[in-house]
Amino acid sequence: MPIRNRILALLLTAAATPGLAATLIEGKDEGGESHRIMIDGDWARMEYGDGEPAEYLLLNLANNQAYAVDREQKQVVDLSDAPDHPAPTETPHHPAKPAVTFMKKGTGPAVAGYPTEHYLLSAAGAPCGEHLVAPQTLTSDDVRRFIQAMLLFSQGQAAGDDDPVREPCAAAEDVADTEYTRLGLPMRVIDNEGQVVHEITAIRTVEGFPAGSFAIPADYTVTNPRKIMEQMMRDMPSPEAHSSMPMDAETRQKMREQMQRHLEDMQREAPAAAP
Repeated sequence: MPIRNRILALLLTAAATPGLAATLIEGKDEGGESHRIMIDGDWARMEYGDGEPAEYLLLNLANNQAYAVDREQKQVVDLSDAPDHPAPTETPHHPAKPAVTFMKKGTGPAVAGYPTEHYLLSAAGAPCGEHLVAPQTLTSDDVRRFIQAMLLFSQGQAAGDDDPVREPCAAAEDVADTEYTRLGLPMRVIDNEGQVVHEITAIRTVEGFPAGSFAIPADYTVTNPRKIMEQMMRDMPSPEAHSSMPMDAETRQKMREQMQRHLEDMQREAPAAAP
């Protein structure tokens, strides 16, 4: 599953009961895969699949730092440190962005005990899906902080994409992410073919989580996307191949796609299959 969809899936599970120090939220995606988020103080931990995950994502709600933790590789990727992108030699021509609407259609059904409002997302006049959002979730300070932190994280991850040509509905989802901060959390998202792609299934209050749940393991190697890209460059077949490969826009994009796939692997359950 693309990293952006995983981010949305995790955002969908962020509803919490106001005033509680620790909350466990459970949900599922379109394939029936479970996902969980644990919120405690300034930290959130996101996991996919059943049992103990091989990988998980940590997000600090206070400073928006994010870390992908890989138990098998004993490695932590600091996702807050994006790779450098060379400045373009000429000003690119970016096509106009499609017109996006996020229109309220009425009252929706209750989902996981929360009343919802029904919104239709569209781009360039075409439907992109239905979103059932719960305004009541915004009464929780933790939920508001989490939505904002995930929005900033998603924007930061998308900032490195050089390709200005995006599928209209993919671009529309960025608008929806922003709207959640004022309209409420999406409890269920349905695509334009009528399939449920994400849904919250349960919200449970817990006394806390096991010690170390939000700690970065001290004995793990810490790296970042920049170092991963540099390692990919070093792993090319030969110095001749390296030197003969011009770093044009197409090459940079291929390198970035390789790194993106690596980061996606870091953020899913070993290796399972996200807004």
